[in-house]
Amino acid sequence: MYHTCLYCEADLGRNEVIEPLPVGSRLAFDAGRGRLWIICTSCVKWNLVPFDSRLEAIDCCERVFRDTRARFSTDHIGLASHRSGADLIRIGPALRPEFAAWRYGSMLRRRRRMPRAETDAAGVLNWVMTALWSGPFDSLPFFQVTGGAVRAMHQHCVLRDPWTDQLVDVPFVALMLASLSANSHGDWRLEVPYRSGAEHVGGAALPSIRDVPTLGLFAGAALLPTLGRVLPAIDHEAAARAQVAEATRLLETAGSEQRLLEYVVGRPLRFATQRQYILRDVPFEVRLALEMAAHEETERRAMEGELKLLERQWRDAEDLAAIADRLALEHGG
Repeated sequence: MYHTCLYCEADLGRNEVIEPLPVGSRLAFDAGRGRLWIICTSCVKWNLVPFDSRLEAIDCCERVFRDTRARFSTDHIGLASHRSGADLIRIGPALRPEFAAWRYGSMLRRRRRMPRAETDAAGVLNWVMTALWSGPFDSLPFFQVTGGAVRAMHQHCVLRDPWTDQLVDVPFVALMLASLSANSHGDWRLEVPYRSGAEHVGGAALPSIRDVPTLGLFAGAALLPTLGRVLPAIDHEAAARAQVAEATRLLETAGSEQRLLEYVVGRPLRFATQRQYILRDVPFEVRLALEMAAHEETERRAMEGELKLLERQWRDAEDLAAIADRLALEHGG
């Protein structure tokens, strides 16, 4: 087996996970056609592996690819990055996306907590306010969260307004009133109540055309990314290992964003007859699973360009591989 690129003669490197073929840090394989390539990291050319080194190595690549959770796929090609540093490109129909607790566990257990921006005096005042106003006012959302009224009044989250396509600062208390709803067709949307405020034109403040409390309605392609920004603000506390494991199980069981949203109706919630569910009343593990799905979607979109490039490179390499294998078989016959 060669150790240098057939095109630029650069060293192909090594990997620690494919025992039958330790050469190459980026491997591409097509189990259906029995093809295996080592991709040169210098010139990005696909080096076809000889017949006698393929079959066992392809089987090993398939096993490692399936066991590697951090992976992204199109309809024809998938990319998996092993924790050892090796990259595997799988040619063929996409596998069902899989997720694992190790990918999100440390991040969620290490959940960012609200910075102690308020002074000690403000913290004491917040505690006194909570004590004095407990009772009927305890149902207000900003008395039910860590940080209390000070956090509810001062923390904001930046969202892209679906009506104007502008970035807006949405108060934390509005996020706590956000709700998920589904219509009769099963299409979900996120509703976040906030005001658009006043628009300043030429130095003068003009009333906005939406100068009354309204809803930001996030649906379709905007739903998951917006959930990815709203949920971390709501669930700023750390998640227990068991909660992360359950969220991961839900995500793997659902298999898709649409089916995952169906878990929102898993227990009676307010406005249940209207298929409208306050986001903070959704079970905590379901919210974690939705946040994981949002992160996955963001990363998938970021990987789309590389996956499309890999697919073009594969098609070129496949044409050459088909010719090379045919010539090898004829010569061998």
